[in-house]
Amino acid sequence: MKSSTLSPIALAYMTNSIALLNAKIYTDWHSQPVQALIVNNGLVEHAGTNQDILNICNTSTKKHDLAGMTVWPGLCDAHIHVEQLSKQLAAVNCEGLSKQEILQAIKQRADQVAAGEWIIGYGFNQNDWQPPEYGTAQELDAVSPNNPVLIHAKSLHAAWTNTMAMRLAGIHANSPDPEAGTFLRHQDGSPNGILLEYAISSVSKHIPDATPSQLAQDLLKTQTHLHSLGISAVHDFDGIASAQAFLDLATQDKLRLRVTKLARMENFDRIISENWHKKLQAAPFLSPGWLKLFADGALGPQSAAMLEPYEKSTNRGMLLMSREEMIEIGHKASQHGWSLSIHAIGDLAARTCLDAIEALQKLEPHPMQNGRFPHRIEHIQALNPQDLARFKQLGVIASVQPLHATSDYLTAERLWGKRCEHAYAYKSLLDSGAELFVGTDAPVEPANPFHTLHAAISRQTLAGQPKPHGWYPQQALSLKETLAAMTTNPAKYFATSAQTGMLKPGSNADFIILKDDPFSLSVSELGRISPEKTFIAGEEVFSK
Repeated sequence: MKSSTLSPIALAYMTNSIALLNAKIYTDWHSQPVQALIVNNGLVEHAGTNQDILNICNTSTKKHDLAGMTVWPGLCDAHIHVEQLSKQLAAVNCEGLSKQEILQAIKQRADQVAAGEWIIGYGFNQNDWQPPEYGTAQELDAVSPNNPVLIHAKSLHAAWTNTMAMRLAGIHANSPDPEAGTFLRHQDGSPNGILLEYAISSVSKHIPDATPSQLAQDLLKTQTHLHSLGISAVHDFDGIASAQAFLDLATQDKLRLRVTKLARMENFDRIISENWHKKLQAAPFLSPGWLKLFADGALGPQSAAMLEPYEKSTNRGMLLMSREEMIEIGHKASQHGWSLSIHAIGDLAARTCLDAIEALQKLEPHPMQNGRFPHRIEHIQALNPQDLARFKQLGVIASVQPLHATSDYLTAERLWGKRCEHAYAYKSLLDSGAELFVGTDAPVEPANPFHTLHAAISRQTLAGQPKPHGWYPQQALSLKETLAAMTTNPAKYFATSAQTGMLKPGSNADFIILKDDPFSLSVSELGRISPEKTFIAGEEVFSK
C-alpha cells in the first residue's frame, strides 16, 4: 500500500461525524457482520454493537437508523473506461439491437441534430444478427446522408462508419490499411465501412474533442452514475485528457471517486516528461496506476492472437506487440515508476505477456522494493493450461471481467471450440494462487457491478442462459471470492494511508447501503440489486 498526505481541500469536507445503527455491516468478507459503526473525518472510527457506538457518539454525530438494512464496503471497478463511458451515456445505445433497429436509431438521431454533426454509437454485435454479418457504409448512408457516423462494436475493436465519415477522414479505395489495423472492403477494393483495430482511429481522430471543461462536466455526470451503482473506486484506462480532467475536479474539490489512473502508451512520452506519476499522487482521490499496452485484438473480429487457428480457419489473429517490444517499453516505464498492464485476449497473447514479464523480472528482480506495482494482464479470455501456474510464479495480477464470459460464450464456442474449457477460467486462476481483480470493461459491458457479481457466480446471462448450470460452471466464483476481487484486492494499490475496500477501524468510510443482504438472496436476484445510498469518505454522494 502506498501513502500520501491529504490536501487541505480533502480535509475541509471530511469533518462529518455519522453513526450507522441497527444494520448488518460487513466490515470485510471474512468477519461476522456487526450492528453499527461510527465515522469521523472520513474514516471508520469504530465498529461493533449499537450500544458500543452510542456510547461514543457526541452531540454532533448524525445518527442513521438503518432498520436492518445491509452495509457493504464500496465496490471498485478494476477495469473501466470512464471517459468512454461518459461518451456512451450521451451516444446512441446499440446494445442488444438488431441491425435494422440500429439503422432506425441512427435515423432518429440524424433527424434531431444539425447537418454535419457527428453521430456516435456504441455496442453493436454483428455476431448476434441474422445473418451474423457486418453492416455497410451504404446502409448508414441511407439513414444519415448529411451526418458523419461512427458506431463502435461492443468489443471496441471494430467500428461501423458511413461514407461521409470516411470522406472526412480521407479514406478511399486506394487507402492502404494502417499498421495493426484493417479496412474491410467490397470486392472492388473500396472500403465498406467496417474498421478493425487501429483503423478505427483513422476516423475517430477526426471527431472534435470535448473541451477540457466539457470533459470535466461529463466525468462529473458519469461519477454520479457510478455512485448510483455502488461504485466508489475505479481503475481508469482512458487517456491523458481524462487524467487532466480528474486532476482539475480534484483540485476543485468535486472528485468523489477514488481513481487509480492508468497511463496509455500513446501518451507515454508526455506522461514521463510531465511527471504524471507524481502529479497523480498529489491530488485527493487520485492515484497513479499502470502503463496500458495491447498485446492483441479481440474475439469478435477474430484478431485475438491464438496459438492455434480459429475453428475452421487458418487465421490465428494478430499480435500487436512483440515480446521484445514489451520488454523494452516495460524497462523504460519501470525507471519512471510505472508497471505494465497488458491487454491479452488470446492464448498466444497471454503467453507472450508472461514471457515478457518473466524477462523483465530478470532485469529488475525486486520491483516492489522500488514502490512499483506487480504487472497485470487484462482479460485473459483464452489461456493455455500450461501457462496457468505462471501468474502466481511471476506475481502477475489477473484482471478479468466476468460479463465477457456470459456475453461472449456463443461466439467463443463457435470460434474456439474445445479450447473454451480453458477460457474465461476465473476459478482456475484463483485456485492457482493468482491475485484476482474483477471489473467490467465498461462501456464494453454495463458498469453495473451487480451484473458482474451475477455473471461471476452463475456463469449465466441475466436471462439465465446457458441453462441449466451456466457456461463451464466449474469456473464460477463464489460471492465472497468475487467481492474480494472487487474491493480489497484492487484497493491495496490505491495511494492512501487508510485502507480502502473494507470498513475496519481506520479504513476509508466508503460504503453502500442495500435494502437486502445479497448473501441471503438467490443468485438470480443478484443482478437486480441497486444501492439505496452511497457514501464516500463518510459523505453521502447518492440516495435513491
